[in-house]
Amino acid sequence: MLGWIFSSIVMFALSYLWHGIILNDYELIRYPMGIYLVSAGVVYLVIGFLLNRIFIAEFLDRYTQKALPRGLFTGIGLGIIVYMVALVIGVAFTKSLELKYMALDAFWQTIEQCAGGLVVGLVYMLVFEFIPQPIEEDNESSHK
Repeated sequence: MLGWIFSSIVMFALSYLWHGIILNDYELIRYPMGIYLVSAGVVYLVIGFLLNRIFIAEFLDRYTQKALPRGLFTGIGLGIIVYMVALVIGVAFTKSLELKYMALDAFWQTIEQCAGGLVVGLVYMLVFEFIPQPIEEDNESSHK
């Protein structure tokens, strides 16, 4: 759960930095900013949840079991998918879709989700790799 919450916060903060401060895209929003920010927060909680669920999926064991590369791999895949969904349903801050802007947006979305994936990997490392896990004894050896 920590990976979910922390990754969602990091991705939301990066989105706010990119769209709100660097690009100043928020001036294009035509409804109250509070509604946008709450909605974006919920969306990033959903993205963070998906990121965490994909991170622990067994099919990724074929590619890597190390936490940080696994987080990056998960972030790249989810970042591309999130961008494609936003593109298909028409969620964009720009009025014209030029290939160079589309590529930049896809790249940035991938960076956001990669950062979230790294956070998930770091939390996983701190919780499961640095804290000693109890060793289960064999039933036969415990009866001797």
